[in-house]
Amino acid sequence: MSLVLRFVDSDFNIREDFIQFIHCSEGVKGKDLLNVLLNCLSNLNLDIKNCRGQGYDGASSVSGYINGLSAQVLNINSKALYTHCHSHRLNLSVCESCNVQLVSEVFNKVRELSYFFNYSENRQKFLEASILEREPQTHKKKLKDICRTRWIERIDGLNTFLEHYLSIFHALCIMASPESSVNKDTQNKSSTFLNSIGTFQFVFTLVVTTRVFDFTLPVTQLLQSKTIDILGGLHLITALKNTFISVRNDIDSFHNNCYEAACLLSSKAEIFVLKPRTCSIQKNRFNVPSESVSEYFKRAVTIPLIDHVSTSISTRFKSETVAAYKGLSIIPFNIISFLKRPKTQLCWRKQFEIFCDFYIDDFPNISALNGELVLWEKYWESFSGTIPDNISLTLKSISFPGFENIKIALRILGTLPVTSCECERSFSVMRRLKDYTRTTMSEDRLNGLALMYIHQEIVPCIDNVINRFSIKNRRLDFND
Repeated sequence: MSLVLRFVDSDFNIREDFIQFIHCSEGVKGKDLLNVLLNCLSNLNLDIKNCRGQGYDGASSVSGYINGLSAQVLNINSKALYTHCHSHRLNLSVCESCNVQLVSEVFNKVRELSYFFNYSENRQKFLEASILEREPQTHKKKLKDICRTRWIERIDGLNTFLEHYLSIFHALCIMASPESSVNKDTQNKSSTFLNSIGTFQFVFTLVVTTRVFDFTLPVTQLLQSKTIDILGGLHLITALKNTFISVRNDIDSFHNNCYEAACLLSSKAEIFVLKPRTCSIQKNRFNVPSESVSEYFKRAVTIPLIDHVSTSISTRFKSETVAAYKGLSIIPFNIISFLKRPKTQLCWRKQFEIFCDFYIDDFPNISALNGELVLWEKYWESFSGTIPDNISLTLKSISFPGFENIKIALRILGTLPVTSCECERSFSVMRRLKDYTRTTMSEDRLNGLALMYIHQEIVPCIDNVINRFSIKNRRLDFND
C-alpha cells in the first residue's frame, strides 16, 4: 500500500507527496489495513485525528462503507471524508460505455490487431512500410495496445489506429494476398482481420467512438495533476457532463460530422457505404428500423454510445451534497457569481455555514467568523484585480495577517483529495526499483530508494553523504 500525504505548505501551494510504501503484513481486510496505517502514522509522529480527507481507488477492502479502510478511519475520525478517486470513476464510466455491442467489437479488433503486429517483427515491417508509403511525415510506426487499466492509453490507442487505418488496411491486403511472402497462418489471420475492419460498420463505429472518448481525454489528464483541488475537479466533471448533454441535444449535427468523416475514410479504402441486413428477428446485432444508412448507424451506434457515456458519468458523479463541498462557496469567484444574481446573494453564506458547522472545532476563533464573512464579501466585491477562482490562488492572495478562520477553511478544502493518481505513479516507480536483481532488499531500503527517485528535486549535501559513507557500513539508511 502506498502512503501519500496531501497538504498545503507554508507558501500556500497544494502538494501531494509520496511518503513510503506500507507492507500489509497483517492482511488486506479493512481492520488489518487500519492497524498498519496507524502504526505507520505513529512512526511519522502524525495523528489520524488531524486528517481531513482520505482517497482510494474502488477496491472493496478500502472503499467498503461498513468494513472497508475508509469506514474504519471514519469511525475514529468523522472529519476524514472519503473520496473515491475521480480518475478511477471516470475510467469506470468509459468502461461501462464500451458495453455497447458495436463499440465492444471495435475495441476487441483494435486490441487483437495491435497484438498481431507488435508481437511479430516480420508483420511489423509490413505495417511500417505501408505507413512510410502513405504517411511519410508521421513519427508513429507502431500500434498502441488498448490497455484495460490505463485509460489515457486506451484513448491514445484508438486515435493511433484511426490515424493509421488506411496503412493498416493496405498492410493486411498485402499479407492476405496469395503472392505474399508470409506464412499460411499469417495469410489466414490477415484475411480474417481484413474482413472484420473492411466494413463501413467498423469504420463508422471507430470514428464515433474515437470522437466521443476524445471528450474525456483532457479531463482525465487534468485530473491527474498533483496540484488540482476539489473545486477544479468538480468543475472539470461538470464541464464534461454539460458537453455530453449539449452533444445529445444536437445529436444530428454530431452524427452528420462523424458520418461524413467515416464516408470519406471508407472511400479512400474503397469500402462500400452499406448497412447490415435487417430481418424480423435478430439476437446477435442491432436490428433497428431505418430508412437510410445514416439513420441506421445513428440509432445503432451514435445515440446509444452518447446515452451510455452521459448516463454513466451522471450516475458515478452525482451532485456532491456532503458538508465539505458547501465550503467551496467561499472562493471569491463563486461569491461574485452569487452576488450578480439578486435571488442568490445570501446563498453563499448559508452554504458556508453548513461547512462551518461540520468543522466548528477547527476554527481558531469561531465567534469572529460572521464579521470575517461580511468583510470577506466586501473585500472581493471592491477588489480591482483578477478574482481568484481556485483554492490555492485564494490562499496566496490573502498571505497578509487576517481572515484566520477563512484561511483554515481554505486549508481544509485544499487537503480534500481528488484522485489517487500519485499512488499509482509511486507503484510505477516500484516496478522500476524492485526488479529481479533487487528482490531481496528490505522494506526500509526500498522506501529510501523510492524517496530518492520520486523526490529528485531534493539534493542531499554530497560532503555529508561521503562522511557518513566513510564511517558507517556501505548500506546507508536513506530515511534519516
